[in-house]
Amino acid sequence: MFKKISTVLIFMFLFTSFMFNTVLGEDSDEAAVEGFILTIPSGKIGDIDGDKEVNSIDAAILKRYIIEAISKLPAEDEMWVADVNGDEEINSIDYALISQYILHYTDQFPKEERNDYIQVECGISHTVALKYDGTVWVWGDNTNRKLGIEEGANITKPFNIKELQDIVLVSTGDEHSLALKKDGSVWAWGRNVDNQLGDGTNITRRVPVKVELEKIVGIAAGGNFSVALKNDGTVWTWGGNRRGQLGDGTTSQKAFPVKVEGLSGVKKIAAGYDHVLALKEDGTVWAWGSGAFGQLGNGSEDLSTVPVKVNNLTKVKDIYAGKNVSLALKEDGTLWLWGNNDSGMMGDNSKDFYNTPKKYEHIENIKKLIYLNLT
Repeated sequence: MFKKISTVLIFMFLFTSFMFNTVLGEDSDEAAVEGFILTIPSGKIGDIDGDKEVNSIDAAILKRYIIEAISKLPAEDEMWVADVNGDEEINSIDYALISQYILHYTDQFPKEERNDYIQVECGISHTVALKYDGTVWVWGDNTNRKLGIEEGANITKPFNIKELQDIVLVSTGDEHSLALKKDGSVWAWGRNVDNQLGDGTNITRRVPVKVELEKIVGIAAGGNFSVALKNDGTVWTWGGNRRGQLGDGTTSQKAFPVKVEGLSGVKKIAAGYDHVLALKEDGTVWAWGSGAFGQLGNGSEDLSTVPVKVNNLTKVKDIYAGKNVSLALKEDGTLWLWGNNDSGMMGDNSKDFYNTPKKYEHIENIKKLIYLNLT
């Protein structure tokens, strides 16, 4: 018993000395660890790999350095320090216990608390915001229960949807909203007259309902329809379909998710009012739905009930679909636009719409598209 207690104490002294040297980046004559200094990129105690999280990966790195330091000790001292379970051997059990001790103590380190918003989406008259902690907050007009809460009145300040936790992404349509959970499930609420909630009914929902989909990695809410991207690169749609925005070859609305056939290798989706864009792994962009303003980018103003390839676009890294307009950001930092131009969006001193992508000439070397979704 004495040996076990002593071993733990000596090990913890070693670990504490190591952490002291690691954090301060200094040597100490009293430190038990010698021969290396490990710095922390993010400045968060215990975050050895710099990813701003303290987890088992950091523990593994710490363990590796501690074991390296132990191996440099004289054999007798090495046994005394590293034989954590007291069985007179140094083996994987001792190393597992070392990991447990490391995780236990790094869990006690102060962690940065964040309570900021990381995404904001707006429908016609309501707002949905996602916080860093995975909670969802809503405010605005609550007609058709679009806020996802039991209260019927309009909300003038952020209100938490308590049924939603561990959310990683939100999206808003005109009067319905979607939320993607960390486990890959999709939740929907609000107006449902066009089956845009995907629950098999046309009943408006005041609290979120689960959509029968799994392994989802992306969501996009259009005006009265919804789109989801699975981890296998396939796209699924449901809801209103009068202009072919579901991409299933028909114009009939769907109460449950349907797969967009003939489309694979998709890595991002974007939904406009009644059209959809899909960015494939190969850098090409595909579109379907309404083309009345040329927003499909295929040289036509006709609607398409199936995906069509956007003309003359390659090496695209990001996309955005708005109301009758589409944008694409290429790997070379150039921005390309097509669709409605009645507000002069193209910046070309005209109000003509474009049915094929046009390069935006006024800004180059764009790194990222940042947008507020206003349906």
